[in-house]
Amino acid sequence: LVLLGNSNITSFYSRTYSDPGITILNNTDNIIPTVTNNVDISNVGTYTITWDISYIYNGISNTKSIQRTVNII
Repeated sequence: LVLLGNSNITSFYSRTYSDPGITILNNTDNIIPTVTNNVDISNVGTYTITWDISYIYNGISNTKSIQRTVNII
């Protein structure tokens, strides 16, 4: 998993926030991430977006996650 853009982003209160997202390298199995995104542009604060994936490699179940911090000011 690779974040597109910075791991910490600042955005502004009441303005539309559009996350740059992630990419999954070598995604030959068409893995679709689960995303937890609680960014609330109507409240000043610090929020975390988390992407999780689960996959099997060489018969072993694996999970990975990556996060971005979004500061609404």
